[in-house]
Amino acid sequence: MKTCQMIRDLLSGYLDRELRPEDQKEVQRHLTTCAACRTEERAILQLKETLRGVPMPGMPRDVLAAIEAETILKARWWESDVFQRRWFPLMAGTAAAAVAGWLWMQAQLVPTRSAHMNVAVGISTSPAVALHQDPDKDPVNEDIH
Repeated sequence: MKTCQMIRDLLSGYLDRELRPEDQKEVQRHLTTCAACRTEERAILQLKETLRGVPMPGMPRDVLAAIEAETILKARWWESDVFQRRWFPLMAGTAAAAVAGWLWMQAQLVPTRSAHMNVAVGISTSPAVALHQDPDKDPVNEDIH
């Protein structure tokens, strides 16, 4: 069980719904039984409501320009002159060489077909095939389908 001081330290987070669910429930339970912490809760709510009505001060132009120069207008690492002039060509060349090497290795791993492959064309000398041949037909000149 948390003390009143612990609960009061959590009140702003409780009102902004920033607490873990179990802490949120514990503060809520405490507020149902403690009038002093409920008074503190109302004071924080009143302060928040008052601050909503106060206009925000303007930001000086030089501060805004400095922030933009470091964030929005700052060149990204790949847009820098050093990267464009020195590293990009080197990395592009290295990447091209790596891809070419990989393709060459892949070509070496694929078995190539020999131009001198022996292909059996003609009449089979198998006895089973010979039994089914028509003696009146010339098997060499017969159309192959």
